[in-house]
Amino acid sequence: MSPSIERAVIDAARPACNPELIRTLVHKRFPENVLLTGIRACAADHFMCTGRLPAAHSLFNDTGRTPRQDILFYTEVGRQASLAVTHAFLNVGLDEVFIFERSEASLTEAIWRLPSSADTVDIEITIRDAVRRKGAVSRVIADHSMTVGGEHVFRGTGQWTVQSPAIFKRVRRGSTEAIAPASPPAGAPPASNRVIMPLSASGPGVLSTSLVVDTTHPFFFDHACDHVPGMLLLEGFAQVALGACASSGAVPGEMAVMAYEADFSQFVECNLPALLKARPIDAGPGAGLSFEIVLEQRNAVAGSARLRVGFPG
Repeated sequence: MSPSIERAVIDAARPACNPELIRTLVHKRFPENVLLTGIRACAADHFMCTGRLPAAHSLFNDTGRTPRQDILFYTEVGRQASLAVTHAFLNVGLDEVFIFERSEASLTEAIWRLPSSADTVDIEITIRDAVRRKGAVSRVIADHSMTVGGEHVFRGTGQWTVQSPAIFKRVRRGSTEAIAPASPPAGAPPASNRVIMPLSASGPGVLSTSLVVDTTHPFFFDHACDHVPGMLLLEGFAQVALGACASSGAVPGEMAVMAYEADFSQFVECNLPALLKARPIDAGPGAGLSFEIVLEQRNAVAGSARLRVGFPG
């Protein structure tokens, strides 16, 4: 453990707010992508963190998008808070590898009334379960609750495993990533925040598309990764759901993904085609539009998600 992290652990009563320390704890190279601003331990399994609502982020402030109404923004700041807490307070080394397994989240209707001046998010993390092997943390399940300006806006649960570099290297030894460089599918749009190809009908009520993986993307590949990051997969799920709604006549700026449940069963390789298939599902009256999306690679299911899209008012 580095001296800077040791100091954060020893002085747990005070929030750790040093920007360079935070950047190290969340594994980011570019300051733009560091959304976490502070962490503090309240108990062995209870932590309070703060984050910033960016005004000019290349992804979360893209045209027609605002972090205040973006479930993936809250997921990312929660993910960063979880990384920082796991390193600083659960004694997990900086070289350990985090593997995203499951995530579920929901937004409240308060997101529609947040003022544009809102710039801070408060994050409460409760460790539901921390599995240890030979004294070292190997799996964590954590609940997140977030408020902006006193308004409760987000609730979510994340599950991730922690592996040593040696074990991870053995797990990934057969990866095709080492065989060929990543390349987008033929006809893919130019490098941008768009991570899916245009949707097309592939059966009764089914829409399909291919995932676009740009390994030079400044957010999704902020740090080296030999597989498709979980946040890029969630972005793909969200773009499919919002695109399906837009194709039915909904206005992009007046809708948002309000809830999702996502599971990942295997690594998604950067250099192999990945297919997303979506179908609408009935989530009940007044629940908005909901979709079930399956992610396939090499003719096997690599992940799946259920997403609900909502509208203001």
